[in-house]
Amino acid sequence: MPRAPKFTENHLKAGALEGKRLHIADTPTLYFDCSPKFKGGKITGSWTHRYSKPDKSGVAEKSLGRYPAVTLEMAKNRVAHSRTIMLRDKIDPYAQETSEWRAGEKTFGEVASEFLNTNQKRYKTDRPLRDIEFMFRVHCKALTNKPLITIKASTIHDALLPLAESKPKRLRVVLKQLEQLFDYANANSWFFAENPARWKEKQSHLFGNLKQSVVHHAEMPFADVPRFIARLRHRQQSLTRGALALEFLILTGTRTGATVGMLWDEVGLRWDRNEQVDWNTIKVWKIAPGRAQAKTAYNVPLSDRAIEILKRQWEYRTCQYVFCGHRRSPLSERTLYRLLRRMHEKCTVHGFRTSFRVWIAEVMKPDFWVAEMCIGHAPPTAVAKAYLRTDMIEERAIIMQKWCDFCVGVS
Repeated sequence: MPRAPKFTENHLKAGALEGKRLHIADTPTLYFDCSPKFKGGKITGSWTHRYSKPDKSGVAEKSLGRYPAVTLEMAKNRVAHSRTIMLRDKIDPYAQETSEWRAGEKTFGEVASEFLNTNQKRYKTDRPLRDIEFMFRVHCKALTNKPLITIKASTIHDALLPLAESKPKRLRVVLKQLEQLFDYANANSWFFAENPARWKEKQSHLFGNLKQSVVHHAEMPFADVPRFIARLRHRQQSLTRGALALEFLILTGTRTGATVGMLWDEVGLRWDRNEQVDWNTIKVWKIAPGRAQAKTAYNVPLSDRAIEILKRQWEYRTCQYVFCGHRRSPLSERTLYRLLRRMHEKCTVHGFRTSFRVWIAEVMKPDFWVAEMCIGHAPPTAVAKAYLRTDMIEERAIIMQKWCDFCVGVS
């Protein structure tokens, strides 16, 4: 038997008559009950699923919500979902109120909470999860209490329109996370329509072309770094924690999260033991997997000044973190940012990695992969990783020491 042609919104508008019931041709058990009077010429009504009970006791009807809040596509997918339950489990999904069916009434906030809990092990650190939770809580605040099944592409567009006007680049990031959330809900049978957050099929037609400009982290010219280090050392008398951590970050070329979360174990020391330390044996900082945006461990050669900072921190250690904040927790990343602002510098903390990389390229001029490994960049492809089985620690140690000499003003 040939399949009926797809029933679209145009068919609905053409066939709807006031006070009449319209059969949806491509979904045999779905009907649209038109309202007695259309307000302002707009079609209104409700969806009805008319089906035979699995126990063959007769025919029943179930209202699926009103149009246009529940779209044609949502109604079709909901009928298909209920028919799947009836054929698979031989039960009436409406009478039994299965957990699968009740899940379809979840709100956006409830699904977002479960999405975050499920993806806790997906990320290497807690920061991405905090960022996603902030997006859902702040940018998607208008969606929090809405039933997920009633959210359409236009609903998301209206909620994120202020963000599109102020931060268009941020908008694409939020839409990407929303797309993953609706895919997650669809996989769990909590949402039955096409993904309303998908950019190519939905949101690009609503938001149009967004002007996006790539903004890099502001860096300090490497020629100015020695003078900045000298100013920073004057601050270390009163702002020991932040100033020392920032200098250590500049000398090692590492990211903020790796520096403030540095552990004594990563340099082979136990903070809770009063033992004599032979600092001549400590030459490498072994960053644990997952803390340097890499799945494998990353070794950082330590220069003379970096080891001096470790010695100073070892004398005043109170916990497992090298740069300890309040209550034996790691130093906040914002501490380094605020320190730069108090020193009236316009660059960013991450920008010092750019300063280091430009210095390597213009002054040292080493092999490309040696330079990339100095700032913790891994080979871009799996093939390159398979063949490049060295971390070039000796070559990098020389570069690190010369960078240290340059920063502290040693000719």
